[in-house]
Formats: sequence, C-alpha cells, structure tokens
Amino acid sequence: MSFSPKKDWRYQIQDIARGWLFSDVNIDSFPKTVILPLENPDLHDHSLFVSQLSESKTYRCISIGKYQDHLVGVLKSKFGAPAVAMTIDVLASLGVTNIIGVGFCGGLQEYIQCGDIVLPLACIRDDGTSVRYVAEAYPAVADIYSLDILRNLAAATHHPWHCGLVWSTDAVLLETSDLVEYWSSRGVSGVDMESGALFTIARLLGVRTAVILVASDNPASGQEMEPDKLSAGIAAAVSLSFEFAKKT
Repeated sequence: MSFSPKKDWRYQIQDIARGWLFSDVNIDSFPKTVILPLENPDLHDHSLFVSQLSESKTYRCISIGKYQDHLVGVLKSKFGAPAVAMTIDVLASLGVTNIIGVGFCGGLQEYIQCGDIVLPLACIRDDGTSVRYVAEAYPAVADIYSLDILRNLAAATHHPWHCGLVWSTDAVLLETSDLVEYWSSRGVSGVDMESGALFTIARLLGVRTAVILVASDNPASGQEMEPDKLSAGIAAAVSLSFEFAKKT
C-alpha cells in the first residue's frame, strides 16, 4: 500500500512541530520579534530575560510580554543547529519577522576575553542541518540592518565587544587544537554551534536575524571561564537583546 499524505509532508511535519512548541499559545497574538537563547540550556537563566518583561505570561516554550510597550517573545534555550532550524521554521510560519539570538562562543583571537560580546557578521557553516535547506556554498550572513542596530547599541555601552566571523559547528567535542589554530589563523573571531544555521535558514525564510554571543572562554589563548566576567557578559547581552527588540 502506497503512502499518500493529504498534503505535502514538509508542511504536515511543520504543523506537528508547531504543536510541540506552541500548542498552549494563542498564535493570533504572537509577537513579531522574538529573542532566541542559544546553546546549552544549563548555561541560561530564563528568569534573567523574563525579568525584563512587564505583563508577561510564561508558556511551555516561550514567555511573552512587553518591553517598554513593545511586545516581545523570549523562547526557552535551543541547543544546536537541528533544534534552532526547527524553531526558526515554525516561527517564520507564525509571522515572526525579527529574531535575535543570544548565545555563547569560544573566543578564537587572543584579544577576546571571557565575558566579551561577539557580534557575528557571518559564519563558516560547519553544521549538518543547514545543508539540508540549501547548498553549502550559500553564505550564512547576519541581516545587515539588524547588525547595524546591534553595533550602534553595543558602541553606546562600556562593555567590550567585537564584530567578526564565527565558525559554527555541530561537533563541540571535536573542536580539536588543530581546527582551533586553523580558524584562528584565518581571522575567525569565535566558535559556536547555532549561528550558521540561524543566519542561513532565517534568510531563506525571509526573517531578519542577528546574534549576540558572549565569550565563555578562549580555546586559542587557553583562557578558561571566569564566572564573574561571564555573568557580566550575559547581563550585557540580555540588555542588548531587549534594546534591539525595542527598535524592530
């Protein structure tokens, strides 16, 4: 017996994924701008984001509220390219127009210290998910309008920040010293797990996106995580993400 779905399976599974994420949310009042925490959920304190919202309500996978009269959604953290890809796909289907990622990276230039902000201009796509959406030669680039907003906001703070290329890889435990040296020597600023997929898939789906990364350590220099500096960086990143949301 042949399998003949009533509609394209691509859209059936999208509907299923929408239910996984947002079955408890009234999608008719879904925000147009969403903050998407990236990386290991154990490193994110969701309450740091929610504390910025007024009139907020927390659902299974998202908190929605107002930041200075602007409706904003804050998702629960998504770890790795597959989870990020599914989330972007569903958000785009719900009419979201702006996504700001907030995550972590390892610094790959010696001048990048633990707690510094890194704003990815573009990414080396080294994940296994985004290539299912489009050929590997397709560039993973931040939305320039969104990145300009972030650069101006970052420049108005006293927190150290950098803008550059990021190596975005799935295999976090295969970040060998040879690969770190290879990308560092080619001027890459940091390494993360999600930005490449986020930029690629969001652009394909017509969603503006930019990312704020906090350097958690520096594999190139050997600097390990320093909790106080990391906490300061996280606070700066959260603040930047909401100021960005206010301008979209």
